[in-house]
Amino acid sequence: MGTVVHRELQRLAALSPPATFDAAESQRRFFDELAELGVPQELRSAAVARVTDAVRSMLGDERGRWLLDAAHADSATELALAGRMRSASCCMW
Repeated sequence: MGTVVHRELQRLAALSPPATFDAAESQRRFFDELAELGVPQELRSAAVARVTDAVRSMLGDERGRWLLDAAHADSATELALAGRMRSASCCMW
């Protein structure tokens, strides 16, 4: 569920001007994304409700809206990183 929440918040933060959250429109997408992530069908409706509540809570909070607002100087979304890490055991002496 956290992956879907973060995707939605990132999507909302990237829109300029900021879009309003349409829960009814987003729920089908959430359902599909949760299915792709392997959430069992019998748990998906409850998971969609939790994702929707999390997004609404973020947008209903003054600080949450500020974090997503691209208008301020410190605005930034999550930094996407990719790379390879060596196992810690490979380098122990």
